[in-house]
Amino acid sequence: MSNKNAATESMVARLHAQITKIFGMSLAQMIVKLEDGCEAEFAVDTKLLGQVITFLDKNAIYAVPEEEAAGSSLHAQLEAIKAKQRGTVIPLVREG
Repeated sequence: MSNKNAATESMVARLHAQITKIFGMSLAQMIVKLEDGCEAEFAVDTKLLGQVITFLDKNAIYAVPEEEAAGSSLHAQLEAIKAKQRGTVIPLVREG
């Protein structure tokens, strides 16, 4: 029995590609800010990172070989952001 309102595989694939592109562009902007010297707490949108991680975790995300894909890897972008965050430590000093 099929649902007449169900999306086709191509519709879902197109939606997946669009979401992935938006997430990728957002992550790329964060990386640029970090590379320009912006501190992680201001450059990184942790809510967006959580959404990206949830999106990847909760959906059956399948990768294709790079030669078959036109876009960049969200995973690689997330790893780049994590690597840049590691170097940004702000010591807390008690005043008074």
